[in-house]
Amino acid sequence: MIHAEQKALSHPVVSDFATCAEKHFNEGAFDFGILQKPEFLKFWGHLMIAKHLEPEDDFHIVLWGTQLATSYGKDLTGKKFSESGFGEMCSYFHTLHKKVMLGGELVFTSGSFTWEQKDYKHWYQVKMPLRRNGPVLETLSCFCFD
Repeated sequence: MIHAEQKALSHPVVSDFATCAEKHFNEGAFDFGILQKPEFLKFWGHLMIAKHLEPEDDFHIVLWGTQLATSYGKDLTGKKFSESGFGEMCSYFHTLHKKVMLGGELVFTSGSFTWEQKDYKHWYQVKMPLRRNGPVLETLSCFCFD
């Protein structure tokens, strides 16, 4: 683990996903095909997949799960980080995803959306490099809001 925050580790969904994912974490990444296994289906609503766009040095949100869309108030699937509305946190998320993509380890983080006027205030997540038939160009996150 690069970064393990106790708050993120203690969230039941994040912890359960990490336990399942660690069993299949191989050669510094999680393989996309494993997500199709029945044990992972219950997490799909909490998942985010982000693909690095090299020429722009931005990330494209390939998947923004239904739970995330409901909690955040909008579906970010198909958006770039720079278009996401993450505001002042966009740079933090970009740097974090890039480190995760290149780092080959699971990363647990938590924080708050202090710039948003939302009913929830806190997020918890585990991130990991995601491989699809070749080099690691994506990240996989299990993300929850309170």
